[in-house]
Amino acid sequence: MLVVVPPALTEFAMLPIVAAALTLATLTTPVTEDRTAFVGGKIFDGHGESARPLGALVVESGRITAVLEPGDEALVALAGDDAVTRIDCTGHTVIPGLFDLHAHIGTPGGAMHLATVVQPEEQLRTQLYCGVTTVVDLHSPHSIFELRDRSRSDASLARLYAAGLAFTRTGGHPVQFGAGGMIVDTEDDVAPRLEELMAYEPDVVKSVLEHGAWGGLPEMPTMDDVLTEALADGVHAAGLRLFTHIWSLDEARTAVVAGSDVLAHGIFLDEADEPLARAMVDRGVAYVPTLSVTHAGVSALRGDLPYDVDVIVEALHPDLAEILVEPDAGTRMMLTPMARLDASGANERARSNLEFMHHAGVTIGVGTDAGNPFVPHGPAVAYELRLYVEAGLSPAEALRAATLGSATALGVEGDFGTLDVGKVADVVVVAGDPTTAIADVASVVHVMKDGQLVDRAATRALNEERRKPVVPFVVGDEVPTLLGDFDDGSLTSSWGGTWVAQDDSIAPGGTSSAGVSVEDGALVLQGELARGFMMGPFAGTNNTWGPGFRRLADVQHVDALRLRARGTPRPFTVTLLSSRVRDWDNFAAPLNVTEEWSEITIPFTSFRQTGFGQSLEWTGRDLIGLSFDARNPPFGGGALGEFRLEIDSIEFVSLDA
Repeated sequence: MLVVVPPALTEFAMLPIVAAALTLATLTTPVTEDRTAFVGGKIFDGHGESARPLGALVVESGRITAVLEPGDEALVALAGDDAVTRIDCTGHTVIPGLFDLHAHIGTPGGAMHLATVVQPEEQLRTQLYCGVTTVVDLHSPHSIFELRDRSRSDASLARLYAAGLAFTRTGGHPVQFGAGGMIVDTEDDVAPRLEELMAYEPDVVKSVLEHGAWGGLPEMPTMDDVLTEALADGVHAAGLRLFTHIWSLDEARTAVVAGSDVLAHGIFLDEADEPLARAMVDRGVAYVPTLSVTHAGVSALRGDLPYDVDVIVEALHPDLAEILVEPDAGTRMMLTPMARLDASGANERARSNLEFMHHAGVTIGVGTDAGNPFVPHGPAVAYELRLYVEAGLSPAEALRAATLGSATALGVEGDFGTLDVGKVADVVVVAGDPTTAIADVASVVHVMKDGQLVDRAATRALNEERRKPVVPFVVGDEVPTLLGDFDDGSLTSSWGGTWVAQDDSIAPGGTSSAGVSVEDGALVLQGELARGFMMGPFAGTNNTWGPGFRRLADVQHVDALRLRARGTPRPFTVTLLSSRVRDWDNFAAPLNVTEEWSEITIPFTSFRQTGFGQSLEWTGRDLIGLSFDARNPPFGGGALGEFRLEIDSIEFVSLDA
C-alpha cells in the first residue's frame, strides 16, 4: 500500500530538496571477523515453540558452521581458540535475522507532508539496526535496483529485494496519487511491460488488485483476473514470484486463482473464508497482512506511541524521531483514513483474518508497509509482531512468521530464515526471550548480516551528532558574499557543497531531465521539461552547503541575491532553501532571463512561500542551499521542451552598499 494522501503531500513530491543528492556522514565500516561464536544464553533457531539453552553458534566465512548445545565437548576447544571472536549472550536470545516483506524504501515512514529528508540507504541501515536483515521493496522507481545491488555487498545495509514499479491499471492504485506504475489495461499490454521491467532484473514482481472505496476514498479501476493471470504466467516463466496488493476477500480470491504467490496485504474489508484458505494452502500462496500500516496510525491518533522510544531515538534520524514521538496536526490529518478504517471494524477483522489463516495452515510472512505515515523502517517490524500476538498467534509463531515463514514466502528458505548449519549467518541477539515476551524482539543487542557484525554504535553516534545544534556561518564575515563565479571551472561553491542536477524523474510519473556543468566560466543548466509529474514538471540544479544540511548560512547582514544570467526565455525559479521549512514550501522568487547576458538583483523581500505548507517568517539565519529550476505549475500549463540557463556569478549583496 501507498498511503492515501493528497498528491501535493506525497513523499515523491519532494521538489528541490530531495534531488540534492545529499551525502550523509559515512557510517563506520562494520566489524568483520573470519570466525565468530555467539556463546551462552538461549537460541530460537526458527523451529519449535520456544527458545532453548545455547552452548554456542559458530560462524565462519559468512555461514553458520556449528550450533552447539551446552556441555558439548567442542565448546572446550572453542574456548581455547584465540582466533575466534566470542560474543557473550548470557541473558539474551539468539534468533534468525528478521524479514520485512513489504516496504517502500524511498520514504522514511514519518509524515509525507513534512520535509524529512532521509536517504533510501539510511532506511536500510535503520532496518538492520533493528535486526531486520532482509527487506522487500514493493513499489519504487527503477532507480531502486542500484541500491538493491549495493545492499548485497554493503554490510551496513539490510539485504534488499526489489520489485521496481508495480503493475496496475490506468488511474488505479497508486497512480491515482501521481505515482508511477507499470500500466496494463489490456492483456496485450502485459508482455511488453513485463519485458521492460525484466531489463532491471527484479527480484519479485508486484501487481495491484484494489477497488478502493474504503476510508472515504473513491472507487478506482484495478487489474482483473485476466490481466493478473497473464502477468502471473510471465512472472513464473521468468522464475520469479508475484506479490499482489489486495484489501478485500474478492480481490484475494482473484489474486489466488490467477496465480499470485503472495498476498501483499491482509483482508481488511471482509471476513476470510475456508475456500480461500484451502486454495492458498493447496497453491502455496503466502499471507502477509501488514497490520502496522493501519494500526500504527490509529495508535498515534489516540496518543499511544506503538514504538519503543529508546529505539526510535537511537535508530532514526532526529527529524523523523521527532515526528513519531510528537505527531503534529498535519501528521494526524494524514492518518484520518486509517481512523475511518478502524472505526468500520477493519482492524479487528484484519487481526481475526490473520488468526484464521494461521490456523488453516497458510504460510504467514511479515511485512509492515514501512514508509507510510507512522510506519518507520525497522521499529515497525517489532510492532507488527506484537500485533500478531494480539491476533492470537503465540510469540514463537509470530517470530517464526518473521523468519522462516517470510523466507519461505520469498523463496529463499534454503539460505535464510533459520539458524541451521550451512545457512547464511544472519544472526540477531536480543535481550530477554521473545518466544515468551514478543516485545523483547525490539531489544536488539547485536546484529550480524552475511557473517559480518554490524556497527550499531555508529548509527547511534551519527544520530547523536545530528541532534547537536548547528551554528550558522555569517555571510560577509566568516565566508565571502560571493557564492561562486565559476572561473575555476569547478562545480563546488565557495561555501561548500556542489552544484548537482535535479529533475522530476525522482517523482511519480516525472519524465523531465537536467544536466549541469561549467563552460567558459559559467554555470550551465540544460534540460527538458516533459509531461508526467502532476505537481508540475521541474528540472534544475541546486547546491546545499553541507552534508545532511549540517551547515547553515546567516544572510541577515545582506538583503538581496545578485547574479548574471542568460538563457531560454521561459519561467525559471530561484529558491532559498531554509532549514526551518519542513513541508516543501520554501522561499522562492521568479527568475526572468533573456537570451543576452544581464545582471539580475532579487531582494529577499521578493521571495515568497507559494505552496500549502506552514507559513514562516523570513529570518535569513538558516539557509541550507540554493536552487535554480525551470518549473511549470501543477496540473497542467506552462512551457514544455528543451531549455538552457547560464549563470556567470552568484553573490549575496546589500542594496544600500
